[in-house]
Amino acid sequence: MAGNISALQALPIDASGTSIRLLKVEPKSRDRFQSQSKELLSLSTEVFGLDDRARYHAYRALSYTWGPPEPTKAIALNGIVIRIRKNLFDFLDMYAHEQPDECKYLWIDQLCIDQNNTQERNHQVGIMHRIYAEAYEVVAWLGLDEDGSERVMKCLSGFSDVAFLGDSRLRGVMKDDKRKMLLENFEAVKALLGRDYWGRLWIIQEVLLAVRLKVYCGRLHCDGADFESLLGLMMIANDRIPRGTQTNIFGEEMWQSNPITYRNSLLANMDISEALLRFSEASCVDPRDKIFGLGAIISSSHDLTIDYGMSCEEVYMDTCCKLYETDRREVAYEALRCLSVQAKLHVSLELASDIEQLVRLKKWPENSSRHLEIFRKYLQRYSAVDAAPSVSAS
Repeated sequence: MAGNISALQALPIDASGTSIRLLKVEPKSRDRFQSQSKELLSLSTEVFGLDDRARYHAYRALSYTWGPPEPTKAIALNGIVIRIRKNLFDFLDMYAHEQPDECKYLWIDQLCIDQNNTQERNHQVGIMHRIYAEAYEVVAWLGLDEDGSERVMKCLSGFSDVAFLGDSRLRGVMKDDKRKMLLENFEAVKALLGRDYWGRLWIIQEVLLAVRLKVYCGRLHCDGADFESLLGLMMIANDRIPRGTQTNIFGEEMWQSNPITYRNSLLANMDISEALLRFSEASCVDPRDKIFGLGAIISSSHDLTIDYGMSCEEVYMDTCCKLYETDRREVAYEALRCLSVQAKLHVSLELASDIEQLVRLKKWPENSSRHLEIFRKYLQRYSAVDAAPSVSAS
């Protein structure tokens, strides 16, 4: 991704402040959406400070999955041709043709952060809570239309507004009609809720911090509240089906794991153990992001350090120590499990005991190298985690 680096280096970020890069996408005519035109998508970046109100610009922050590294697509960023992953290209292609007029700027981690600059990456992830919380709107990109998603998205638009109609009879008719349409397209609904996006760890804080949330799938979109209403409807429908039957396929796990269901809950400043346990099944490419990716909703009292210069073992050990400092020894196993340590229960209990001994003996940072060596051996003994991962994707 050398082109990406060159395209960003001309606009450095002040890592001592709250500077971020914002993107502008050159618009295209709507009738050429997903056409075979060879004209490159063109984007430019500008640097702004979140605290610089004189030059503040409203922006949308993108929440999405990076997707597989191949295939890639070419775009022009600051006049330099670079290649990006297909899922991001699909969003930008849609946005170039469909972008609303009221907000011209975008924030996208893949294009606004130099992913090969550890200092910059640490800084930007460290202010991620502000980037998403202060965005005009957070856009959740589910991908292109497939598996009947267009029918579901059309039905979802305005679904949550039905409850606010003044005439109760009209409200009942419209709500029943929309419910019927959604239930008739149950497989399409299930496919939409089962997309990879919903299992990504990073979207948790992105969705929870959003003041306004818009969910896009292909060219169609709906409000986050519409999706929340959909989840509630599917849970009600599922509860009416006898347990254990084949048709009982919308399980409680899907409801509990979807971050949209928590948008009205107070999840900011969560205890580190609570955050790790609640979102332990969420996935990420870099195992260190099991911690860093929840930084925006973890209480500042834990003094979480975002440092991609730390190895996987260092991050895990530091986290274990914080767990023990808060006197939550009973969650040691669960915390390690969500940090990609896979082990059977009896082995995990042994590991928890071993870690407790290490933490008691540990004199941080005077003797950190010795304890890190011991900790690494324990990880190798109990799991497949034995090396620091790549940091090129999220």
